[in-house]
Amino acid sequence: MSFRYTHPPDCEAMLDGQFSGIEVTELVHRPTLERSIKAVRQRARGEEPGKHEAYFNWSREEFVGALQKLLDVKNSKPPPRTYERYVIVIHTAEFFLDSGTVERFLQGARFSSGLITRAFFGLQYEPGKGYPVFELELVRA
Repeated sequence: MSFRYTHPPDCEAMLDGQFSGIEVTELVHRPTLERSIKAVRQRARGEEPGKHEAYFNWSREEFVGALQKLLDVKNSKPPPRTYERYVIVIHTAEFFLDSGTVERFLQGARFSSGLITRAFFGLQYEPGKGYPVFELELVRA
């Protein structure tokens, strides 16, 4: 496997002998993240935050919808060249998204895609499981 960094996509590589573009992005619940960052900064200044740190408890609908939105964004920006494969890797460190939850949420889920030919969703390290990765089922739009 060889890599060359470009923009877009985030990098190019030979995957199984096919010239591929690879996009990397993160799934995060932005409002909850911003609230937590604000609370941490207020505490660092010696202030008591109006709203404390929080974790977002994803529902299946919110999770699947957020993944589709990420795919929609990446599918809307054609790369400057043609690839045999165009892959997206989505990672997260969201507190309530563990491998069991993600596996349940992805059961039966299908995602619309045009440019992206394969999509993977990865989690942070889980003891005994390593770094869980799930391939998303794509349907050509």
